[in-house]
Amino acid sequence: MDSDISRGGNTLYFLMKKSFFVVIALFVLMAAYYFYREFGGNVNLEFRLEQRSFQILGEPFKGPYDSPRLENIFFRAKELSDSLGSSLVVVNYGSDEDAETVNQFIGFLKVDNDIIPEGYTLEIFEPPFTITTTIGEHNAFMPKPETVSAMAADFAAENGKTLGPVSIEIYRSDRELIVYFLTE
Repeated sequence: MDSDISRGGNTLYFLMKKSFFVVIALFVLMAAYYFYREFGGNVNLEFRLEQRSFQILGEPFKGPYDSPRLENIFFRAKELSDSLGSSLVVVNYGSDEDAETVNQFIGFLKVDNDIIPEGYTLEIFEPPFTITTTIGEHNAFMPKPETVSAMAADFAAENGKTLGPVSIEIYRSDRELIVYFLTE
């Protein structure tokens, strides 16, 4: 009889332990979902067709993603854009090379002054149209660039346009990125 009681006690203990882990797992899942939604995850992208030109002051870079030079260019542009009240801009020229190489122009939107920082050049882009979307997710939850590009290409085709190889990313904040895909 004592063995029946101890078996019942072990079963009860096992069920309580299992229930505790289920409750903890549900709590963790709910917390993860809350933070995912809070930081903008799972937001549908809306695209629009626009006519816009861009004047960008910056510095070109072609090389590997993990280059210290790329990092230096990026942070210098970020610092200058903040100090001038502008927005950080990354122009992607598209690359026929391997996925480890980028071809970019990194800088900021030209503001109403004649200041051109040392080492910077002015690039002007006047595409016929842009396919534009705003991504409001936190950087950790932003969709992959390939996904956004594919969605933009679909939107362009639906509107009788063709995407060119150039895209322009304007970083308004860590939670707002505007991407312009230039059409041909």
